[in-house]
Amino acid sequence: LEEKFSTLESYLKEKEETEDLEAAIQVRVHQLAICKVLTEIHNRPPSLLVQAHSNLAQSYLKLKYLDQALDHLSQAVKYNSVHYNEGEVYKQTHVDLLCLLGKVHLLKGSTNEAKELLTKAEIVNQSTNLRDDISFARIYWNIGKVHKSNKNYSESIKFYEKAWSIFKLHEENSPDLADLYLDLSNAYYKQGNSQETVDFLRRAINVLLNTQSYQVKAASLCLSLAKHLQKLDNFHEALDALRQAEHLQSESLGVYNKSTASTKRRICGVLLSAQEYQEALKECKSLEDIEANIFGTKSLEFAKHLKVTGTIFLILENFRQAYSYLSKALSLYTKLGGSISVARDLKLKLRSIKKNINSDSSNSQI
Repeated sequence: LEEKFSTLESYLKEKEETEDLEAAIQVRVHQLAICKVLTEIHNRPPSLLVQAHSNLAQSYLKLKYLDQALDHLSQAVKYNSVHYNEGEVYKQTHVDLLCLLGKVHLLKGSTNEAKELLTKAEIVNQSTNLRDDISFARIYWNIGKVHKSNKNYSESIKFYEKAWSIFKLHEENSPDLADLYLDLSNAYYKQGNSQETVDFLRRAINVLLNTQSYQVKAASLCLSLAKHLQKLDNFHEALDALRQAEHLQSESLGVYNKSTASTKRRICGVLLSAQEYQEALKECKSLEDIEANIFGTKSLEFAKHLKVTGTIFLILENFRQAYSYLSKALSLYTKLGGSISVARDLKLKLRSIKKNINSDSSNSQI
């Protein structure tokens, strides 16, 4: 049974890294069943069962299954309380469980209950001989979340930074540290502090990249970073962030993937905003085969791509190519029942282009 438990642990790590959280829950359910047999029949320490309930609760928590998380945390507290006075380890586990319970109540919107549980956790942690610094960090972090929930962003930042001062000494490249940086970024964003918002987002991304996993999550944060940089009209760094996201998505999800394609479209959009029309055209052309492969050449999605590419050709005064792309786009919009206003706009552009082509032909004849 213990060997099977270890095998499941390796499988679990793989599922968590690929963010297959439903599968991770199933693994934790199996592990809990094994722990029940080990403790009830084979006399293994009860801490094993407590940890199994706690682990399953945390897996449920990741998917916001709050009632299930609360149920298993309550079970863990019940088993742990029986042995609370048998050693410092059980007291420290009690701290961790109180902290997790506080987090669940916070997510359920019960901020008073959350703060009460977290305050208890802090008191117990101070009384134990182990005085775990990481437990203090998690307590402060969750108290910060309580303040954020109450829209008291200055207080939330104060507690996040207390947590950070501990975390950075112990967990330099932990995914937890990345999440803390993300919370700091969000709190500073609520305060309107753009520079700190961007700075902590970058820190979160760097932590995830240094762990050599969580590529999908890192890509998502790169997209958020690009959005903030665009708002600051920092197109150059926004493009860097988007290209990094595209690279991560291509590696983890593949080139012919909707998320990867969406990021390439955003790159094209930023290039257009920066008036880098030749680069935008190059990006759109590289996207053409991907869009055709994902959506098919007879889809509204592909029609949208043709419209954008044709518009760029129009800006660059390459009227014949513009006419070719926009007429194909109009044909698809008409056949597939696309937006009437878009179809009307395409018709106007095509009339204008036709006049330019005719004018060019007349001038060449002269």
